[in-house]
Amino acid sequence: MSARVMVIGAASLLIVVGVLSPGVSAGDDEKDHARCHPQQRFGPFSDWSAPVNLGPTVNSGSDDFHPAISPNGLSLYITSGRTAGGFGGSDIWVSQRASPHDVWGTPQNLGPNINGPFNDIAPDFSADGHWMFFSSNRPPASPGTAQVWVSFREDPDDDFAWQPAVNLGPDINLPGVDSNAPTFFREHKTGRAQLYVNSIFRTDGPGDFDIYVSTQREDGTFGRAEVVRELSSPKRDTRTAIRRDGLEMFITSSRTGTAGNNDLWVSTRATTHHPWSEPVNLGPTINTAADDGGPALSCDGTTLYFYSTRAGGSGGRDLYVTRRLISHVVAPHATDPAIDRALDNHYAWLDPAAPSNQKLLVLLPGTATPAGAYQLVQREAAELGYHVVGLMYPNGVRLAIACAPPTADPNACFENARLEILDGIDRTSVVDVNQSNSIDNRLTKLLQYLAEHFAEEGWSHFLTHNGEPKWSRIAVSGHSQGGGEAAMIAKLRKVDRVVLFSSVPDNVPGLGAPTWETTHATPSERYWGLAHDRDTTAFIPSLASWAAFGMDVFGPAVVPEASAPPYDFTHMLVTDVMPRGGFVGMNAHGSTAIDNLTPLGADGSPVLRDAWRYLLTAHSADDDDADESDEDDGEDSAGTSTRRPATVGR
Repeated sequence: MSARVMVIGAASLLIVVGVLSPGVSAGDDEKDHARCHPQQRFGPFSDWSAPVNLGPTVNSGSDDFHPAISPNGLSLYITSGRTAGGFGGSDIWVSQRASPHDVWGTPQNLGPNINGPFNDIAPDFSADGHWMFFSSNRPPASPGTAQVWVSFREDPDDDFAWQPAVNLGPDINLPGVDSNAPTFFREHKTGRAQLYVNSIFRTDGPGDFDIYVSTQREDGTFGRAEVVRELSSPKRDTRTAIRRDGLEMFITSSRTGTAGNNDLWVSTRATTHHPWSEPVNLGPTINTAADDGGPALSCDGTTLYFYSTRAGGSGGRDLYVTRRLISHVVAPHATDPAIDRALDNHYAWLDPAAPSNQKLLVLLPGTATPAGAYQLVQREAAELGYHVVGLMYPNGVRLAIACAPPTADPNACFENARLEILDGIDRTSVVDVNQSNSIDNRLTKLLQYLAEHFAEEGWSHFLTHNGEPKWSRIAVSGHSQGGGEAAMIAKLRKVDRVVLFSSVPDNVPGLGAPTWETTHATPSERYWGLAHDRDTTAFIPSLASWAAFGMDVFGPAVVPEASAPPYDFTHMLVTDVMPRGGFVGMNAHGSTAIDNLTPLGADGSPVLRDAWRYLLTAHSADDDDADESDEDDGEDSAGTSTRRPATVGR
């Protein structure tokens, strides 16, 4: 891509405008370098995760703030006041990583083509990575103000190939007026380009720093910026970040409702021609009583970098990162109108930034508990590369009571009830589940629904030619009664993995594990379990079930909080952690997986997270994963290769 220049005004300022010409697309390079396709659908998203400090490799004892993430996700540009290796004032630095899953390296200064003895701050990229906009108080900016500058590079992956920066021109950079912290947006379909800035010295805003937008003219220059009233308030409204489709904007603001000095807020709009909504505070997960701001959003919209002065940093402002996943909340009857009971929502999760493991995890909740009560485990599985489904099903009958004495034949009761819940064929009066409401139908219809409505996300990879679940690609999991149903699926079908939380609770007096557990199509090396030793409901039955599944062959149970992965390669973990709410009632039983009972660490992450990750990913040495061809011939019903599911953001 060659640079083109245009002479603007009497001062003969040279403005490189290859990306700035109206109607010109970002170029073919974008397909090679950007992490997400420009026509990609974004969201719906989960909540943001608890922010994580980027650590002392990236952060310094000085101010580190106003980041920008490159389109390929491999370069994090930061504004820093660090002095060693700098040119004076605040400079723009870059930290690199080899892949989106590697750690960030030591920041390096971008050099004299970008930085000087002034404050050079707040970088932002064009979508193709060829252009970087930033603000600087270098001349011709008036004292106390900043202006927008731009630099071009031929290679969008070379962080040290930026050409000398040039001023963006006198119309957007009005004399004596602040134009700060640029955010560039180009509408993919129309080619219309806009530049958002914030300013304090203009007189047409509601007060303090306000947010303005400049629209590109036909000649490639940017016109005078106009205040964006929906995003501006009488308080301070500054540094912004816009989602790639132009429908979501993050801002830094001290407006009413802010928890600290500044907070992060978000605004949305229906289309790029609609006004922005009233900004909403991102809430206490993200914002603190300190100063939180300077957002930078990844190309796929799932990762947000920002600065904060909260406690625990390296000094001054530090950089943090938070993430969100693609999350679908689906009403069961939306997938099949014949589903008329157990109508709590299904959940479906996908992490576009995680390397796909080409597996689906199906999690089944415990008795009388909705799938939404297990979002922490589901989210963790998605971050490990699974497509994840939290499946609601008829779980209102507590089988441990319904099949207990004086039931004539507990063995038959447990087996028939679980089979009826699974396939909807009438076998017992203990439960009443028809085929429409069965697990089999619910999972089938949900996967078909997801494949139809979100085709780009790859859900069809887990369906056969006939539109049925492809069990060789599916890991089944469940808590308590849901674990029993997962085990029943694994008895009848050879699945990729079985993960049991406080399960299986079925117990036959005088016998222990019911006889249905003693034979199973899924080999023993694919079963994994976590139980709590103070669970008076299911601990003893769970151990008996694990022995029936052959899990004890791989070593004795290990206490996860007293050890570390790989836990001596055991398939059985037994915890003694304090549940949230203490050892009251069935808290210990639920603490292995239920959101409001599983204990959290000081950073807000689950104490059992390492145990969960182990159960979801560990393999035995003799486990043969090469049998996926049992149900998978590598093509879907249309003859399209399904060796790897389509994923969003790659």
